[in-house]
Amino acid sequence: MLLASAKVTLAMLLITPLIGVIVWYVGKRYRRISGGIQDGMGRMAASAEQSLSAQQDVKVHGAQGLEIARYSALANRILGLNMKVEGTRAGASAMTQLLAALALAAIVWVATREALVGGLNAGQFVMLMTAMMAIIPSLRRITSVQTAISRGVAASERLFSILDAEEEADTGTRSIGRARGELVFDKVSLRYRDQPGFALDDISFSARPGTVTAIVGRSGSGKTSLVRLVPRFYEPSGGRITLDGVELHDYRMADLRRQIALVGQKVMLFDDTIAANIAYGTQASAEAIRGAAEAANAWSSSSACRRECRRRSARTARCCPAASASAWRSPGRSCAMRRC
Repeated sequence: MLLASAKVTLAMLLITPLIGVIVWYVGKRYRRISGGIQDGMGRMAASAEQSLSAQQDVKVHGAQGLEIARYSALANRILGLNMKVEGTRAGASAMTQLLAALALAAIVWVATREALVGGLNAGQFVMLMTAMMAIIPSLRRITSVQTAISRGVAASERLFSILDAEEEADTGTRSIGRARGELVFDKVSLRYRDQPGFALDDISFSARPGTVTAIVGRSGSGKTSLVRLVPRFYEPSGGRITLDGVELHDYRMADLRRQIALVGQKVMLFDDTIAANIAYGTQASAEAIRGAAEAANAWSSSSACRRECRRRSARTARCCPAASASAWRSPGRSCAMRRC
């Protein structure tokens, strides 16, 4: 186009900043709306999971209508945001086409004047019109591409915020095989981020090996927060916690947590066998699994666990017959295992 007519090319370039402004505005609006859509989808998934996992509580309180209304409100909000996206896309596409049409009219006017004064011949005029008609569809596609890009950027921002989150600090260098079990809290305090007050303030006590220490208090008094300081799910805001005379952060994280058996407030069963849930995180033998199940009074009521233990024993026998034979002939266990 520049070789055919500098004036016509300049007229074409004058429309470019206007299209750039439209693309910038549309992209900014897309990112804002797409962020709302991503957040709404997360809330919808959380609401559905909460309602389904607590369906017995929903039924007993007769709250089906409440949960349906809550989910419908979330769905309608996402529908409204998607309608805004489509409205913005349609408006931007129409504005782009209008600007392209105005640019085409201006170029035709300039090219006509150039042709009248002899600056353009018929071939050059046709070449300019053909080039202009080829550019218009590309200008229209810019706004369509911007939709997909903005949605991807909004989703990636949420993803990168998780990936960029601070990891657990594991700076300890001290290893520990088996702890003696003397746990001491010395003037420990804990304050959650962005909270004005302390969840725990100046807590001091000691739990000695071979004893049972009960943490008693009203709801919301910080019992769970205190217990979660031991495996270092949280870091204390002040004071020190020691295990066998060594501060917790001096131990390697994996070694410290290997000393702890935690029974949380929420019951969690992984999608696996009962035996695999009992032995979670370890390569436990069938005898160890049975011992744990018997200690929890779950052995006699779980036929699935007994079958899994037999399968594990059979695999051990195939891999190491001598070890399996010694295990089966151990006193007090051979008869009990046969009864399974």
